[in-house]
Amino acid sequence: MLLVIFGWYQIFQAKGKLVSTSLYKYTRNPQYIGFLVITGGLNVQWLTIITTAIWPILAFLYYRLVKIEEKEAEAKYGEEFRQYKRATPRFISHLRKHQAKLE
Repeated sequence: MLLVIFGWYQIFQAKGKLVSTSLYKYTRNPQYIGFLVITGGLNVQWLTIITTAIWPILAFLYYRLVKIEEKEAEAKYGEEFRQYKRATPRFISHLRKHQAKLE
């Protein structure tokens, strides 16, 4: 729930600027990750055939929405967004990149 709340708050505070700090430094979509974790957890808690079938559909729809939003962001922010996109994963952080920094 905190990913959703803090992600929304950062976007709200940015007032139309590209957000690439805090949560958005590690993933371009912390709110969607938060929603998927919440719904996945609810699916585990109240497992039914319907919720089991719906969760992958929800995940796929979020993935498609992200692709649309990224095209819009690239059109709006241009090179700034392209640099951010190269440096920050769409959903899950690049574990290898972080492991290389630790070694």
